[in-house]
Amino acid sequence: MTLQNDIPLVFIYCMLILIINVLSVLLSLLLIVLYFIYIIYKLFINMDPENAKFLRTNRKPGTLDVHPTLNAIVLNYELEVEILGDDDSVLYGEKQSLKKIIELPMLNTRTDCNALAREVLGHCDLIHPSRLVEVEQTIYYLKKRKRPQNGPDENSGKNTPVVNGDVININFLNEYIELLYEDLPDKIKASQYILQLAKVSENLESLARNETVLSALARVLREDWKRSIALSTNLIFTFFCFSSHTCFHPVVLHYKIGSLCMDIIEFEMRRFEEWKCDIEDVKRPYPTSVSMTEIHKSRIPEAVRPKSGNFSDVTIKTSMEGSIYDDLTNSTDSIDEKKQLSSEERQKRYRTLIRKQEQLLRVAFYLLLNMAEDPIVEEKMTKRNIVVLLEKALDRENTDLQALAVTFLKKLSIMQTNKDEMAERNVLERLPKLLESNNADLVHLTLKLMFNLSFDEDLRAKMLKNGCLPKFVSLLRDDRHQDIVIKLLYHLSYDEDIIVHFAYTDCVSLITDMLLLSIADQVDQVMVALCINLAIHPTNAQQMADNSRLQSLMTRAFRFEDELLMKMIHNISEHDITRSSFIVSW
Repeated sequence: MTLQNDIPLVFIYCMLILIINVLSVLLSLLLIVLYFIYIIYKLFINMDPENAKFLRTNRKPGTLDVHPTLNAIVLNYELEVEILGDDDSVLYGEKQSLKKIIELPMLNTRTDCNALAREVLGHCDLIHPSRLVEVEQTIYYLKKRKRPQNGPDENSGKNTPVVNGDVININFLNEYIELLYEDLPDKIKASQYILQLAKVSENLESLARNETVLSALARVLREDWKRSIALSTNLIFTFFCFSSHTCFHPVVLHYKIGSLCMDIIEFEMRRFEEWKCDIEDVKRPYPTSVSMTEIHKSRIPEAVRPKSGNFSDVTIKTSMEGSIYDDLTNSTDSIDEKKQLSSEERQKRYRTLIRKQEQLLRVAFYLLLNMAEDPIVEEKMTKRNIVVLLEKALDRENTDLQALAVTFLKKLSIMQTNKDEMAERNVLERLPKLLESNNADLVHLTLKLMFNLSFDEDLRAKMLKNGCLPKFVSLLRDDRHQDIVIKLLYHLSYDEDIIVHFAYTDCVSLITDMLLLSIADQVDQVMVALCINLAIHPTNAQQMADNSRLQSLMTRAFRFEDELLMKMIHNISEHDITRSSFIVSW
C-alpha cells in the first residue's frame, strides 16, 4: 500500500517540475519580446523627428597605407554619427570603418617628398600635421616602389599594353605628360604610351578626367603636327578613341579636335594635288599657303579601319605594327627632298606618301563621323564644306577610305541641304565606278547612298544618264544587294521617261521570274509595285507575258487572292500587243 501511495506523489512532483520549466521558458521569451519592443520604441517611436535636434559626426583617423596599384595613399578612419535630442541625449548612434584614397597624380622620380607631404596635409584635414613624417615616408615608398619590368602580368591580359618591351601603366601617366614638354623624340614616345592607354576602354574615363593630359595632347597636336608623322598619328588616334564613345564626345568638342581635323584634311587634299603635279612634272594648279619645303613632317594617323567599323585591340595593334607602319613612319613627306632620286624611286616614294595620307584621312574622317552623331556638330561640318572633302575622297583608290567616305555621305544625304550640295558637286557621277569594286561592303554602301539620292527626280535622271540602270540590274542577281537594288529600281520606275529604258535590260524578265519563284504566300510588295509600274510600258508588259509567265501570274493571283498581282495583270492587259496573250492563255 505504501508503494502504491508513493507513485501518485512522484507523478505530481514531476509534473510540477515540468510546469515550472515551461513557465521559465515562457517568461524568458516574454522578457526577450519586451526587450525588443523597448528597443523599437526607443529607436522609432520615442525618436520623434521633432526631438532630433542635432546631428553630430566624429571622424577618428587610423593607419596610413599605400594603394596596391595606384600612386595613392590609403587612410583608414572611423566615422561615428549620432542623432542628439534637446538635452544632448543620444537618440541614435552608428559607427562605420571607412577608407579614403588620396591620389598623387604628380608623383614621379623627381618629386620632392616633403613638399608633396605638406600639400597632402593641407588638402586633407583627416591627417593631423604631427603625422607629416609618416606621410612623407609613405610618399617616399610610393616613389621608390619598383615598376614591373617584364612582360604584362598574366592576370592583366590586354589591359596592360607593352610598347618596345616597356609595360605601359596608367600609374605613370604624369611621367608621360612630362615627356610631352621635351624634345620631339620624347614627345613621340610619350604620345605612343598615352595612345596605348587610350586603346584600353577602361582607361578612357580616367584620362577624360585628367585635364592636364588632354590639354597637353591638344596643344602638341595643334603646334607640332607638321613636325612628325608618328607624333600626329598617335595624338589623333588618341582622340579618336574618345570619339568612339558618345559619353566622351564633350572631351573632343572642348579641345576643338574636329575643327583641327577638318583643317588637316583640307591641307592634305591640296597637298595631294601638289604630289600629283610633282610626279607628273607639270605646273601646279594653285599655290598653297605653306611652302612644301618648309614642312618637315606631316601628321598622318595610323588607323586601319576594319570592315565592321570597330577598332578592336587586335586590329589596332596589327595596324600599328609591321614593316608598312615602319616605312610610313620613317619616310619623308616630300617627293623632291632628294633631287637625285630616279623616276622609279620617285614613284615608290609617291606611293608611300599616298599610303600615309590615306591613313590620316581615314582616321580623321572616322573621328568626324563619330562626332556627327550630334546634329548641331554635323551642321557645323556642313558649313565647312565636309561634302566637298568627302567628294574628293571618293576619287582615291583606297577601298577603306572610299567606304568610309560613302558611309559619311549616306548619313549626310538625309538632310535636304546636304543632298542639294551633293547634286551640285556631282557626287553621283563618282559613284558608278564604285559599283564595279570587288569589295561587297563598298558596293552595298554605295547602293544605299544612291537609294537616298534617288528620292530626287533630277538625280534619278542623272543615274540613268550615267549608265547606272544596267549596273543595278546586274547586281539584282546578288542576294547580298537584292533588297536595296529592288528599292532603287522602284524609285527609278516613278518616271515614265526612265521606264522605257527598262525594256533594254534583263530587269523585266528577271523581276517577273523572281516574283513567280517566290515561295511565300505574299511576295515582296516593293517587287510587285515595281512590276506594276513597269507594266505601264507595252514592251515591258509584253516581256512579262512571254514564256507562259502571264498564265503563271494569273494562277498565283487567283490562288492567293493577291490584289497587287491583279493590278499588275490589269496593267499588262491595257496594251494591244498583250491582249492576244490573254486570249491564248485563258
